[in-house]
Amino acid sequence: MTQVVDMPNRSKIREEATRWVAKLDAGKMTTHDLRELRSWLGQSPVHVEEMERVVEIWDKLDVLAGYRNIIIEPQRSVLRRFWIPASVAACLAVMASALLFFTGYFPPESGFETAQFHETGIGEQKTIHLSDGSSVRINTASKLNIIYEEAQRTVYLKEGEAFFEVEADSQRPFVVETSKGLVTTIGTAFSVRLDQKGIQVTVSEGVVKLSAINVEKTTVSTISIPQIQDVATLTAGQSALFENDHASIETLEPKKIIQRLAWRDGMLIFEGDTLEYVINQVSRYTPVEILIPDPDLKQVRIGGYFRIGEIDSLLQALEKGFNIRVEQADTGKIFLHPDTG
Repeated sequence: MTQVVDMPNRSKIREEATRWVAKLDAGKMTTHDLRELRSWLGQSPVHVEEMERVVEIWDKLDVLAGYRNIIIEPQRSVLRRFWIPASVAACLAVMASALLFFTGYFPPESGFETAQFHETGIGEQKTIHLSDGSSVRINTASKLNIIYEEAQRTVYLKEGEAFFEVEADSQRPFVVETSKGLVTTIGTAFSVRLDQKGIQVTVSEGVVKLSAINVEKTTVSTISIPQIQDVATLTAGQSALFENDHASIETLEPKKIIQRLAWRDGMLIFEGDTLEYVINQVSRYTPVEILIPDPDLKQVRIGGYFRIGEIDSLLQALEKGFNIRVEQADTGKIFLHPDTG
């Protein structure tokens, strides 16, 4: 009996590989394109060989120097990180990294072991329980993607704040990535808040590492190749305001940790904070705009416990306990004035 085996058409496969490489270099890949490319590479070893051959040719032109491990290596089941040394655990999965830099965030349909997108509105909170026993408490007005794969657990925090209780796994680091840096741990409890000033990281248990993402572009291509730089290590009871390669670290008393993380229980706690700071924090949980026209009034010190979302209770406390007059304008805005009566 004669067995007929179809031999792959290398010439055709090479042409297809060339088109894929050109599309990669142009930076026009969508998430659908990436899934299609991974499927194409998985059709046969010849597809991988021809893709690698074309990439090598382009590499000689210094065009695709950063993308070899993103596309070729995953097809060989080698989970390598393309932007940092192996000794640094704080990095993203190779294909997750590709999705991030092509689309700006991790879409939930990326095809990883676990991929979830979560969002909260103003004043909304929710808790997510993950497959490894970890949990994420998401605060008001936040957006994040959770990507679980074989070698790493990754959360991309796009907006807002979250508290992470991470189950220990020395072989599978847990990484929170933001646009301003990375927070990495093996297993601990900590919060991450992203705002215009940077990343506010507060550690209640264990140890976390802060790392900066430095992006450099190749001279010929538009491809950006991120590099990771370790910035600081935080232990339980420490907090840092962190952005890029700089971190301002402070050690907090236990009651300060409780105060900073009280939002998890639906509370806001203030102890001698300025009225301006209090209103800024309260405003994160309501669409109502609260204004303080008087600059001296902004510096008045406020203390107390307030339940998130209960604006009326806060305003009553300000009127009764701090000599502040509340003006409710027809526009819906609230103005705070010194009570001189």
